[in-house]
Amino acid sequence: DAQATEEAVRLADPDMVLHLAAENHVDRSISDAGAFLSSNVTGKFSLLKAVRTHWEQLPEERQQRFRLHHISTDEVLGSLGASRCFSETTAYDPRSPYSASKATSDHLVNAWHHTYGLLGSLGRSYCVGGYGERTNRQIVELICNSLDQAQPKGSPHTQLIRTVSDRPGHDRRYAIDPSRIQRELGWQPRYSLEMGLAETVNWYLTQRDWCR
Repeated sequence: DAQATEEAVRLADPDMVLHLAAENHVDRSISDAGAFLSSNVTGKFSLLKAVRTHWEQLPEERQQRFRLHHISTDEVLGSLGASRCFSETTAYDPRSPYSASKATSDHLVNAWHHTYGLLGSLGRSYCVGGYGERTNRQIVELICNSLDQAQPKGSPHTQLIRTVSDRPGHDRRYAIDPSRIQRELGWQPRYSLEMGLAETVNWYLTQRDWCR
C-alpha cells in the first residue's frame, strides 16, 4: 500500500533503506503471476516514491549520506551453460514471472537513480539538448530543411533552434545494430532517415487540426 509505505518511511526517518523483501518462488509465480507483479513491481514503485519523498525533505548533509540498498537475484540473468558464470556485464534474460518482476524492480531502481521537440511549424522553438552533440542537432536540422521545402516562404526554420540543458537521466545516444535481421530475414529499411522525416513533416503539416 503506497500510503502505508510512505507513512512508515516518514515515521522511521531513515538514513538508509535496505530492501530485501520480494514475492518469491518461481513455481508459485507461474500459477499466480499477479501477486508477483503487485509485490515486486508495484510494491517497489511505492517504496521508491516514499523514499524519494523522504529524501527530498532531508537537509543537504543527510541527503548526501542517504543510501537505498536494493537486493536483486541472479535469476534475472536467465539460464547458464555448463562453463561460464554470470558477471556484472551479463545481459538480463528473465525466464519466469518471478525473475521478470524482479528484473523490472531492478530497472525501476536504476531509473530512479538516473532520473530527477514538430513545434517549429506552429511558430515555437526547437529545443535541442545533448550538450551540443551533433547527432541531436543534425536530426532537428533535417526536420527544419523538410519544413523549408514544404513552406518555402519565410525565414529558415533553423532560426528556431535553441540549445537547452538535458533532462536528468538523459540518454545521450541510441543505436541498434540491424545486421542480424538483415542477414537472416533479408530485411532492409524502406526509407532513409531523410525520406522518413520528410514524410513525417508533410503528414503533420496536413493534419494541423489534429496537431492543435
